[in-house]
Parts: sequence; C-alpha cells; structure tokens
Amino acid sequence: MSFQTDSSSELTYPAPLPPMVGKYLVRKRYVAAGLRAIDFASMAFTSAGPRLASAGLGSASSPQLHSILFSQCGHLGDLIMTLPALRWIRQNRPEMKIGLVVGTWAKPMMAGISELYDFCYFADHFMLDRSTRPFKEKLTRHRQSWKLTAAQVRRDGYDAAIECFPFLQNSIPLLYASNIPVRAGFTSGGFGPLLTHKARWTHASRPFLDYPRDLLRLLFSDRSLDSQFQAYYPLPPTTVKRPKQPYIILQMGAGNPIREWSEERWTLVARELTSRGLSLVMAGAGPREQQTAARISEALAPQAILNLCDKLSWDEFVDLVAGAAHVVCLESSTSHIAAAFKISSTVIMPSTNDPKQFGPANEKASILTFKTPCAPCFRSRGCEHMACIQRVSADDVTRSVLESLGVATLLPV
Repeated sequence: MSFQTDSSSELTYPAPLPPMVGKYLVRKRYVAAGLRAIDFASMAFTSAGPRLASAGLGSASSPQLHSILFSQCGHLGDLIMTLPALRWIRQNRPEMKIGLVVGTWAKPMMAGISELYDFCYFADHFMLDRSTRPFKEKLTRHRQSWKLTAAQVRRDGYDAAIECFPFLQNSIPLLYASNIPVRAGFTSGGFGPLLTHKARWTHASRPFLDYPRDLLRLLFSDRSLDSQFQAYYPLPPTTVKRPKQPYIILQMGAGNPIREWSEERWTLVARELTSRGLSLVMAGAGPREQQTAARISEALAPQAILNLCDKLSWDEFVDLVAGAAHVVCLESSTSHIAAAFKISSTVIMPSTNDPKQFGPANEKASILTFKTPCAPCFRSRGCEHMACIQRVSADDVTRSVLESLGVATLLPV
C-alpha cells in the first residue's frame, strides 16, 4: 500500500481506493470476487428453477404493467433520495398501484410520504441494521422480515419491481422470492442474474438521487425521463414547534462516526452566530445527540439557543427544516431534506466519497471539506485522523453561514 504525506501537517494519508472494482460498487477486490461468486450461483439457480419463465410476461413498457413495487431498504438518506422516482410514477402513471419496501428504521418517515405509495412493507437487512442488537438477533430479524414481506407481496401481487439500492445489501433476492415477473435493478451489488432488466452502475459526478431514473427508463419510454431528477420531499403541515422568527438549524448527528465533527467546534459556531443576534435551533435525535446539545446550550448565555434535540417527531423535524433560513449539518439525511425544500445550507463532509454524487443535490448548499491529497479516498471506514473533516474550522462554517445570509463576516478579535 502506498501513502502520501501532507508536509505542512506531517499527517500520513492512505492511498485512495478505486470507487468500483469492475462492475461492482465495492472498493476491495476480495469483496468483488465474492460478488462474482454470488452472481455465478444466482445464474445456476435461475437456470435450474421455474421462476425464470415468468420473465417472459412481455415488454415491460407494455400496458400490462398495472402495479410496481419499489425496494429501498437503505437508511433515511437513501430513502429520501428515492422519493423523486416514486414521485415520477405517481405523476406520470397515476393509475398504477405503488408498493414500497423499506427497513423498519424508516417507520417514522412513512406517514409523511404516504402520498407517494399505496402499500408499505418492512424488511430489515442484517448488514444495514445499526441497532445494538447482537448479530444473531439481527440475522433472525432479517430472515423473518424477508419471509413475511415476500408472502405479503405475493399475496398483493405486482407486475414489476425496482430495486433502488445499488450496494451488496440489496433486496434483489427478496424480489425474486416474491414471484414478481419483471425485476429491474443495478448489477453493482451482486444478484444481477435474478433480475429480468439490468442496469450497469456507472460511477460519475452525478447526484445519487438521479440513478433510479436509469431503472425507470428500462421499464418506461417517456421523454420526461430524459431530464435529471431533482430533490423532492412532500411539504409537511406547519407545526407549532416551528419558531416564528427566522432561524438557523444546527443538526450535529450523522449515521457514521467518521462523518462527525467535534463538539468544541459546534460550540464555537453557536457562540459566534448567537453573538450576531441570529436565532439558533438545535435539532437531532437519540440520547447521545441530546446530551451533546445540552452541553452546547449550557456553554452559551441563557436562552441564547433553542434546544429541540430529541423533542420532535420526524414530521415535525421535516417541517422545522422546511422553514429554516439556513441549515448547518453533517453528511446526513438533513442535508437532503434541506435540498428538497431548496433551503440554503452548510454541509460539513468528509472526502470519503464524491460530494457531487452523495452530497445534497442543492444549488444553495455549501459543502465544506478540508483539502487533502487523498480526496476522495473511497474508504468506507476513513482513516485514523480524518483530516478532511476534522480540519474544517469553526470559522470556515461560520463564514459560510454569514455569507449565505448576507451578514457581515466574522467579528474582529
């Protein structure tokens, strides 16, 4: 393994990994080899089984398609970035029955997006389960939820299905077991032979939310699919939790620890912005984020900041973001909600991925990273020092917010 060193900081940077290995959306060759073995086994399985004949239902673009099932069992950010595809079906094929398969972790979100689907099913992939449950319990939940969902989908009946998750934790085997005749998805996560309509994932500086359009184009011949998808989220009703005066949201949580930023810097940002008379609201969920928010509140003047962390339902949180003057957050679902409502935002991100692909599709977003010689590194676990995010300063963030709001720059020292 080769390394690069930043002479100004004397930090050692591991060499970047490739964004893909062959057609697979993985970074390590042994994982790609495993997916090739899975594909080989899937090919043998389909050739020996009776279900392959069901793919001969006819052209997927024919009027025979009266129902469609979307599967997106990733986390909330992944599901939010699938909403433009659901919206396209609802707008352009309003007569179609739409089903949606998600992980149970998406339950708080389902009521707020109910206009985009008719039936919902829950299936947990053990590799996507971020809970503290023992591995054996996660695996049991995986098997039970997939078995139940496959039975429910078979009962309800669907003409076509689209797997939107392009990684190896996809639900293609679930769709196959559900006896859905037409199955579209990316081959980048393995199990491609179980699909009837395949798309090859191409790594590009293109928003992640636009990739499902490739799958829709396999099934539908519409000129509207020539245009890139834009961020979307249904507008929630205004709640009493939304402050009346213009406010800035600080959302400090992220699903992956390598995406986090230091509490000290969050405190410095909050102190600088409140010193300007700006109204701040902290939002987030879970005991860890609630404790961090409480410590930051205590470090500021009394009543300087409104702490709503762990005090909002998901829909109330979405409404809070929709009404904000600016949002400061990490690489998380918050940035994609802000993008859907075209809210100006400052997004602090590591350089583990291409920000144009996995960052928010928002012209009003300022994405902050510290320039390193390894960026983007495509290392899912990052590195020891994570300079690409940890060296983003509090002044960098504060300046981004003030410039977006048209406020004078930093106060003199």
